Amino acid sequence: MNVVNYASLNWTCEHCTWVNKDFDIACTMCYITHSGARNLPFQWEWQPNPDQWIPYDKLSSAQIEAAYQAGLPNVTLTAGYFRFLGGRHILHMDHLTRKFEQENTSTRKIRSVRRIADDDNSILMPVTSIDAESICAICIEPFAGDGLTDVVRLPPCAPGHYFHRLCIAQAIKLRDRCPLCAKSVVY
Repeated sequence: MNVVNYASLNWTCEHCTWVNKDFDIACTMCYITHSGARNLPFQWEWQPNPDQWIPYDKLSSAQIEAAYQAGLPNVTLTAGYFRFLGGRHILHMDHLTRKFEQENTSTRKIRSVRRIADDDNSILMPVTSIDAESICAICIEPFAGDGLTDVVRLPPCAPGHYFHRLCIAQAIKLRDRCPLCAKSVVY
């Protein structure tokens, strides 16, 4: 008989030291995003107030991502946190405008939702030209390879804040701002 040690699947919040489950992306006590989130290929977040975004857990995010990739206009949330809530939450997706909203069908409360992913060109703006000596502001490595395909910038930043796509995608999954000028990334 195989015994699973669930204690080994937990993580401790770097901010408040609360012990969280492996499938939680944000701390369930202080809502700070777990540093391991930077390695996820995508992340879905909901907005409880105008100044905060909180990631869905891994199971809920996987269900939302599958519906997003399939081009579905709606998905009833039944995975992860939502598994015991009786299908009361529906995520509405307008793929053309990239407007995503979560509706609680019991209260009619609507919350904004957003997707952060390594492949997102609406957040990670491609760069058409840079100086030959330019480097990524995060990893401090020069831009090399097949031209500018992996060089991006964030919409609120001034010219000169250039990043490797993967470097900045990982950074904004943890903190919702440019690591250089601290301007918030608005979706």
